[in-house]
Amino acid sequence: MDLREKTRQELLCEIHNLKKTCDYLYNASCNLDDISTFNRKLSSGTEQIASSYRKIVSIRNMLADITDYQYMPVEPAFHIEKKEGMYYFRFNEPLPHRITIDKYAGRLRYEYDPNVYYSGYRSAIEQWLKENDPNLFSQKAMLYVVNHGSTQNMRDNDNIEVKTFIDAAIKGIFIRDDTPDCLSLCFDFVEDEKEYTEAYLGNFGNMVLYLK
Repeated sequence: MDLREKTRQELLCEIHNLKKTCDYLYNASCNLDDISTFNRKLSSGTEQIASSYRKIVSIRNMLADITDYQYMPVEPAFHIEKKEGMYYFRFNEPLPHRITIDKYAGRLRYEYDPNVYYSGYRSAIEQWLKENDPNLFSQKAMLYVVNHGSTQNMRDNDNIEVKTFIDAAIKGIFIRDDTPDCLSLCFDFVEDEKEYTEAYLGNFGNMVLYLK
C-alpha cells in the first residue's frame, strides 16, 4: 500500500475515533445526575481526545510537503527495528560532517549534499512506515548516536551532522518536535574496523537507565 494512502486511512480512522469520543462526552453531559460517573467519563474522554490529537499531528507531519530539502530517488540510508522498547537505526555509512560557516561568503557551507542524505533517510523511514506504525512519544525522548570507526579518522562529536536525519526520520514521526523539551541528544564513539553509525531512540528515562 502506498504510504500516503496508508496515512490517509489512518487519518480518517483517527477522525472517526475523535467523533465517537465527542459523541460519548455529549451523551454523558446529558445526564449529570451521577457526577462521579460523569467525571470518570470526562477524564477518559479527554485522554482519548489528547491521544487522537497526537496521532493526527503525527500523521499530518508525515504527509507534510518537503520545504527545506529537495527530494530525489535514492536507496534507503538505514535499517530500523524495535529493540526492548527502543527504536534501533543502523546506518549504511557514518553520519556526515556538519555544516560550517564560510566567513568569506557569509553563509553556511556544506561539506556534503544535505538533499542526498535527506532523501536516503526519508526513503528508509517511508519504507519502514509502510509496514509499521510508529509510537509518538508522549514524554521526552532521547536519541543516542554511536559512531563506529578508527580512532585516526574519528571526528569530534560536536561535528557530527544529525539535523538532516532528525528532520527526515524522527520529527513528526516519533516525536512532536525537535525542541529540548521533546528530545535530548547523546553522542558516543566505538573503535571498530568498519565505519558506520547506529542510533537508539527511546523514552528519556529508559534511555538513561540503558546508558548506565
